[in-house]
Amino acid sequence: MELSKVNGNVLKWYEFWDQFSSNVYDRNIKDVDKLLYLRSVLEGEAKKAIEGFEITSANCKIVIDTLREHTFRVVDDNYDM
Repeated sequence: MELSKVNGNVLKWYEFWDQFSSNVYDRNIKDVDKLLYLRSVLEGEAKKAIEGFEITSANCKIVIDTLREHTFRVVDDNYDM
């Protein structure tokens, strides 16, 4: 399995998140591993947005929320995460 890379383009967020959640986020793996997978597919603005976060289980949801709300500016509260 190869995950798509994402760079901060808001038009690619939903496509990326559908693939990422199906292949990684919704799986029974530790949050720290989900975050490692996520970091490995980020490029450009998206990667820069999370540089200051430690890769820990506690930061998994915080990092994803940061990407959704600040980098991709996704405001659709009905979109499951």
